[in-house]
Amino acid sequence: MDKKVLIIIILAIVVIALAGVVLLVPKFQAPVTSVQPNLNLQNSDMIIGKYFEPHGAEHYIILNADGTFIHNRINQSDGTAKLVSGKFFISGSQVKFIYDDNYPELDLQISKQDIQGVVGDIEYFFVKDTLPLNSQNK
Repeated sequence: MDKKVLIIIILAIVVIALAGVVLLVPKFQAPVTSVQPNLNLQNSDMIIGKYFEPHGAEHYIILNADGTFIHNRINQSDGTAKLVSGKFFISGSQVKFIYDDNYPELDLQISKQDIQGVVGDIEYFFVKDTLPLNSQNK
């Protein structure tokens, strides 16, 4: 057999083998650098609403259907409250809060019943209000 034909056959086998590996190996997913509002979330009406701290109802977060939120933040050092807002993004059971002000982003866990997590030395735990959002005091 001619050397050129043999080289072409070997190269063809290598290309076919590499193509098979590419198809079999799961694609690497790069970290998300930008997120989009997940407003098409199934049962998003179950997540939209007011979440508050069980022993400090003045500390709450309201998730709106348009992907925005209102957070009545409590200053840990002096106990004062400040109403701030921003956008929230949901990916699986994670919720990311991006504030309009210069507050750091919050990455917490979300379910139909609560939002919780620890950021630095602050523990967050909010339970969902059982009243529909339009009947709650905002």
